[in-house]
Amino acid sequence: MDLTRDKRLTTCDVPTLVIWGTAEKVNRPSGAWQLATRLPRGDAYLAAGVGHWVQWEAPELFNRLAIDFLTGAAR
Repeated sequence: MDLTRDKRLTTCDVPTLVIWGTAEKVNRPSGAWQLATRLPRGDAYLAAGVGHWVQWEAPELFNRLAIDFLTGAAR
């Protein structure tokens, strides 16, 4: 399923951070930018050398990104 084709994305007004691994083997890393640009308030972060499960493979990075995003520190 290609989530980037879902027409509802363009109506989602919720700030969204897409975290994607550059070593993703299931979905190409370019999908992160495609998804983020379809979301009106979307942003993307590509985690170098990380695969499909960023939260498991790089938990410290994932947690920092999520906390910064949720607290507004990344802006």
